[in-house]
Amino acid sequence: MAGMKMTIQTWTKHWLIDGEHLYRRAIQLLVALLLLSWIGVNWYTVAQRGEEVRSLQTEAMARVILSQASHEARIWLLEDNMDGLNGLAQHLQLQDSILEVAIHDARGRLLVTAGHSLPVQDYLSSLPTYFSAVPKVSPIDDGDQVIGFIRLTFDYQRVMSEADIYQRAYLQRTGFLIFLSVLAGFLLATAVLKRRPRQVADPEL
Repeated sequence: MAGMKMTIQTWTKHWLIDGEHLYRRAIQLLVALLLLSWIGVNWYTVAQRGEEVRSLQTEAMARVILSQASHEARIWLLEDNMDGLNGLAQHLQLQDSILEVAIHDARGRLLVTAGHSLPVQDYLSSLPTYFSAVPKVSPIDDGDQVIGFIRLTFDYQRVMSEADIYQRAYLQRTGFLIFLSVLAGFLLATAVLKRRPRQVADPEL
């Protein structure tokens, strides 16, 4: 017990600056840990917020594409141009983020389709699990009258792929800045709170 007490006393004498007390170092360590915890919580919050923003952006992008497709389909429906509708469906389906396209008339009868020839439920069931298929349906309006419907099935993984690149880059930069902040704090602490030099016994004594 006496040896342990002597060890603690030796350690405190070695690490504490003259006139400094052990509780002061403990408070400094506690503050440092709290700051590190605060940085970690904020980084996690930013990452979660980024996920929410990415999801909202993906949904907004899908709605814009669907709205534009509905507007163009209205032109071909009013002209009763099946070749135009078929060309529109083929063009949309060639986009990486769109898996299949279907255009129906006001009564729900299928006019054109691109990407498959199956009922939509069978098609969705046949897709590999790594696809994040989300079908979106929009009415095709002519003023106050609904003249048809268009369905686009998006692969949300591909829609979000571009946003993923920017988010990963942002998180990497944020993590690097946090690392630099911790490193700078550590270097500053070691510069201010220097260790007390060891006392070496004189070999002549």
